[in-house]
Amino acid sequence: MMNDLPSHNTIPVEILASVFNNTTNSYKYYWFLSILESLQKKNTNEISIEDLCVNMVETVWYPLNFFKLSFGSQDHFRNIADLINSFIDPDNTKDSIIDQVNSKADEITRRQIKTEIRTLARWVPYRFIRPFFRNELRGLPDTQVNSRITELAANWSRQHPERVPYYFKDGKIIINKPWMDYLISHIGLIRGFTYWNLVNFVQKNNPNTMGIPGKLIKPEKRDLTLNTRSWDFYYRDKSGINCIYSRLPVPENFTLDHFVPWSYTIHDLNWNILPVSKEINSSKSNSLPSLELYLNDFLSLQHDFYKSLYSSNFGSKDKILEHYCLLFNESASTVYNMPQIHFQEKLAGTIKPMVQIAANMGFSFGWSYQVK
Repeated sequence: MMNDLPSHNTIPVEILASVFNNTTNSYKYYWFLSILESLQKKNTNEISIEDLCVNMVETVWYPLNFFKLSFGSQDHFRNIADLINSFIDPDNTKDSIIDQVNSKADEITRRQIKTEIRTLARWVPYRFIRPFFRNELRGLPDTQVNSRITELAANWSRQHPERVPYYFKDGKIIINKPWMDYLISHIGLIRGFTYWNLVNFVQKNNPNTMGIPGKLIKPEKRDLTLNTRSWDFYYRDKSGINCIYSRLPVPENFTLDHFVPWSYTIHDLNWNILPVSKEINSSKSNSLPSLELYLNDFLSLQHDFYKSLYSSNFGSKDKILEHYCLLFNESASTVYNMPQIHFQEKLAGTIKPMVQIAANMGFSFGWSYQVK
């Protein structure tokens, strides 16, 4: 089960599982996930604390900025992300966020970001293993906790290395051999357990947000081939169409726009897609369009698209029509025979709340096309 860790005869797995109990911020999840990633890639028990913290920032940037998720009021990651965004505009390329910072930001900015990352290093590595020393730390002033954890971790690692995951040395954590063997042997299950807890944590802080699991990782390239083919078929069947944003003819080499940004919906269902020029798609980006200006035209376009595709000989039409059938919970023929006003009301009933929630999350609202 995703909420269970693999058992072990000597390692206190129950303490590791308790690390994520009553968590008020996301640090522990991303710290542990960074350790697992490092173990899988480098297979060494000596890991730089700063490297782990950099990886944490790298991993959390997309949930925070691309998908606009909230990690709660106590989460320090937002400060780092806002600092990065105030100086550069990171893009969704193969380059890491930190590489983009190093190549685009000036020296002062890089130092500021490095300082913020080092703030994580002063707390997260120690507080993650605090539950392993619960009795020894009881009643200790907070200012003395880190040094005491460092001392305890070193002593226990010498005498009983199975009792604590790691100790500290020269800016690194040194993972004890019993723990390294355990983590590597069960790395898939342990990562799944961590993500399961992270999903629950993020869902609690984003109760109205859909698709949380898919928003915790960097977005991958998607396949819009069938969507493009269906809109191209419609475009040619109509001998061209006008853009709902610019009112100008859509060019033949159109691209597809998600009316409600993909970074909110994280799906490519066709009832949220329309053809536009590359220039307009780039201009709109992840913004929410003005519903007052564009919703009615979008709904009319979607209705006409469905009617046209249903009556056509387009080879893969059933796969596209199914997007609408699942949304409306009706058969393809029932959707086809819906009065236009009924079709549009049902689709609007899905689009409007999505736009409102996305706006509440911080997506730019009210975008409109500006003639250049």
